[in-house]
Amino acid sequence: RQDPANSRVKFLVTGSIGLEGVVRRLGLHDTINDFNAVELYPLSAQEAVDFCRRLAQSNELDLSKEQISHMVKLIGSPWPYFLQIFISEIRNWSLKHQNIIETGDLDRIYQERLLFASKNKYLSHMYDRLKISFTPTELKLAKEILKRCCHCRSGLRRPDFEKIQAEILPEPEANDEGLLEFVLDTLKH
Repeated sequence: RQDPANSRVKFLVTGSIGLEGVVRRLGLHDTINDFNAVELYPLSAQEAVDFCRRLAQSNELDLSKEQISHMVKLIGSPWPYFLQIFISEIRNWSLKHQNIIETGDLDRIYQERLLFASKNKYLSHMYDRLKISFTPTELKLAKEILKRCCHCRSGLRRPDFEKIQAEILPEPEANDEGLLEFVLDTLKH
């Protein structure tokens, strides 16, 4: 890792809460300084359509451009993970229905197999992980931020998060900029 010129070996370290949070929790922030962090974002609309088209082809699904566009629209923010799950569920559906998929079927698959299916544990799993990722003080702040985000129609900005922190935490945590930054970064990831 420290002398890559003498080796073709490269390291790729991935995670779901961000490298900053991991090294902060382990107290290694000053010792791990040679990583290049790359954040992944949702695909653009065109990238999502192209990605789904390739996934559909590789899964032998005959989906029209309109169906793929509708699928991407249903997902919302087109993260590859959720698009892959959707394609998988469409594939399972098509096998049970003689490979016939109507556009209305996509709505049904999305509602019944992605949103309300018993195997959809993603959001509850992520919420439960908050207890593992945060100290009690950080958890209190994170839950309050999430609660207020759910009730806010126009979104929140940095000053709003600072106000939440000042309102619910005692000194010195109420003004700890590093604590807020860590909570926001972890929630983002």
